[in-house]
Amino acid sequence: MPSWSARSATPDRLPYRHDRVPPLEHRARRAALPGPGDLSARGGPARRRDRRAHGADPRRRPERAAPRLRGGPSRVRPRRAAALPPPRALPGRRARRALLRVVVARPDAAAPPARARHQPADEPVVLRAARDDGAARLPAGAVDRGGHPAPAQRVLGRRARAGCPDPRARSPAPRRAHQAGARVMAVARPAVHEGTPPRNVFTRRDHHGDAVLDADVVIVGSGAGGATMAAELAEAGFDVVVLEEGSYYQTRDFTANSSAMSRQLYRDGGATAAFGSPPILYQEGSTVGGSTVINGGMSWRTPDKILARWDRELGLAGIARELEPYFARVERRIHVAPMDREAIGTDNLLLKKGADAMGWKVIDNLRNQVHCVGSNRCAFGCPTGAKQSALVSYIPRALHYGARIYADVRVDHITRRGKRATGVIGTVKGTGHRITVRARLVVAACGAIHTPALLVRSGFRSPSGQLGHNLSMHPNVKVVAIFDQPVTGWKGTHQAFQVREFQDEGLLFAAVNLPPAILAMSFPHRGAALGELMSRYDHMVTAGMLCEDTTTGRVRTLDGKPQAFYQLAAADAANLKRGVVLLAELLFAAGARRILLPFHAPDLLTADDARRLLDRDIPVRGWEVVTVHMMGTARMGPDRAAAVTDPFGQVHDADRLMVADASLFPTPIGVNPMETIMALSTRCAGYVIDNAARFLS
Repeated sequence: MPSWSARSATPDRLPYRHDRVPPLEHRARRAALPGPGDLSARGGPARRRDRRAHGADPRRRPERAAPRLRGGPSRVRPRRAAALPPPRALPGRRARRALLRVVVARPDAAAPPARARHQPADEPVVLRAARDDGAARLPAGAVDRGGHPAPAQRVLGRRARAGCPDPRARSPAPRRAHQAGARVMAVARPAVHEGTPPRNVFTRRDHHGDAVLDADVVIVGSGAGGATMAAELAEAGFDVVVLEEGSYYQTRDFTANSSAMSRQLYRDGGATAAFGSPPILYQEGSTVGGSTVINGGMSWRTPDKILARWDRELGLAGIARELEPYFARVERRIHVAPMDREAIGTDNLLLKKGADAMGWKVIDNLRNQVHCVGSNRCAFGCPTGAKQSALVSYIPRALHYGARIYADVRVDHITRRGKRATGVIGTVKGTGHRITVRARLVVAACGAIHTPALLVRSGFRSPSGQLGHNLSMHPNVKVVAIFDQPVTGWKGTHQAFQVREFQDEGLLFAAVNLPPAILAMSFPHRGAALGELMSRYDHMVTAGMLCEDTTTGRVRTLDGKPQAFYQLAAADAANLKRGVVLLAELLFAAGARRILLPFHAPDLLTADDARRLLDRDIPVRGWEVVTVHMMGTARMGPDRAAAVTDPFGQVHDADRLMVADASLFPTPIGVNPMETIMALSTRCAGYVIDNAARFLS
């Protein structure tokens, strides 16, 4: 276990629960690493050596010199700045406050506006969301946690004129946020400043030519693994550059237009497939924040039985004990908590009603959220900022401590000298400009599909021959139940409960809601029959299941691009069919009148119809199978003959190259993997901090 230790945090310095997470520290030279109050609001002078390059705050004040990391560089090489616009003017230095309050502070805030209904005037921590229905769930005008209104729109050509439609509202109706009687919702936490991107976030518009950057660490990917690694290392004093292929969006950019959100936030619009019978559609996020922006936010620790297997069979001795503090740290950072009862929708209540009627175990889901209002838009970007994705948790923290994020940059390959990684070369999408980053440590955090492809096309090979192998996918299928009563599944939170009765058999059940356009594409009906079916949309409950797979696939790199191959095992297909029967019985117990299936078979009208499916031979080639959980293609382990990386993510037979994403999983884990990815990434960051002298030499 790494030898970092946590400094105690005092309540007066860290008033928010989110910020009571001390930085990872190096035990030998503790004073050399920063605490949450050691930096000014925008990366000012620190009580440590400041190794940041362009974009850092030029203001300086006399400070007592702090000891540097043992074995670290005695001087800093001059940096070659990218061809970027000059830094924007900064407001005057603010008094020291908690980190996240500074990140979302409004420099042009006026007097506090009226608060949301049921909102106490003296509530000190997080503003609760208004308990409104329908359109009132989305804010007409947002306020931050301090009660300040959103700043005036500063983007040229986007300011709303008097009496004219607001160009951001995507609606012909004039904006009435400040009229009497208007409902104003308090956002739990916006991503960052509205309007222009925050400091140290660079998009394709900021690049006017080729650029060469220097950094201590370059991280490829900004999802659950990459953003976590960036925040922890930047807070510990490392100069960090993050490259992300997707674009940068803020909370204000997430709308109810599901088609537009799919194109903007998903890789290939969410239509990527693993070849096999049946083909398995899988979805990946392609935006700053990665798949945490589009997932449901379920946050579960790796089950004890999985960790015991890793310890017993795969040589990861003591892994459960080692991961315990990292899980606790991640949960505090992303605010893992059960849902507020008033935000739970009818579809989830019906799922719980059916489970209770069957006598099955059902539990409250744990999600990374702060008072979710139940807009059920998790899969298309949270429009309120309540979901604590990497975009609103780790990314702002990394930026505060000086990390630089370059969006719209596709990394072509990792540069190397022999077996040592020396940086990366990428291309700016839309312009073709080239970005070269020279770094002492390269971290691949592109996900289980793209990480092995990046390593392969960069010329790295694993002694085990397992790079790209061991692909697990947690195959999912869904059923759609139609009830007599209105369900209005678009109201209420995403997956408030999980049915765990059959977890030991590898099955989890949950209720999800899909927008009508996407749900209609999954039905085999056409024409008038489809129109008649979709007219019952507000009476539908969509329920799905997660299956812990027993087989693995492979990611091949073809012409420099990854292609997944996965053949559903017969045992897993039988388990999925049994899960469909069990889920149908649950929904009939809740009052369903008709159930549509994920394969070619007549609709179910009774629970007896469901049980008769077990006796039918249903070819798997016609099944609709999807997933969002890809794992294991660069699995970790101490044996270089059986694993791709060591237990801390360092690639075997390579130097200064690490992996920090779901590729590290030795086996599928049977639950949502986001929290496990973040915990492993935090553990990898702690290892780098403990060995800073070696990595920075």
